[in-house]
Amino acid sequence: MNAILVDQIRQSLVKVMKTMFNIKVEVSSDSGRDVADLSHGRSSRISFSGQISGSMVLVVDGQLINTMAENFMGSQPDGVTDDLANSTLKEALNMVAGDALTAMDKQAYTA
Repeated sequence: MNAILVDQIRQSLVKVMKTMFNIKVEVSSDSGRDVADLSHGRSSRISFSGQISGSMVLVVDGQLINTMAENFMGSQPDGVTDDLANSTLKEALNMVAGDALTAMDKQAYTA
């Protein structure tokens, strides 16, 4: 996988989580290698094509996605339904992918 793209995805993830969900994220260098411990989490996948094509998967712990939904929608903890949690996860992935791909596109034009 393209190391520049991976780095940009990491930057976009940190940015989106802080800006949109008010959650500080630190990405380790070995992130993405082992998601077996997230069997109680939720996942979403988005595919994209163009100059850069592929798929991106976001796997989030069940409690974290509830916190994300609460922060994003202003919901109370007991107000987070499965549909809201799933929608929040999909929107988070869409924002991360959009931010990363836009940044990569801008880099291609300025390089």
